[in-house]
Amino acid sequence: MLKLKEMSLKDASEESGMSISSLKVATHRALKSLRRVLLDRGGR
Repeated sequence: MLKLKEMSLKDASEESGMSISSLKVATHRALKSLRRVLLDRGGR
């Protein structure tokens, strides 16, 4: 949500009901997973 809708952490927190800290962790983990999937597809 943060990256797709270009929302601030505060706005995303209010809309999702998650704390800002939880959003940061979730975003970090999602980007790490996406990076891993894309690298696996690229044959690296």
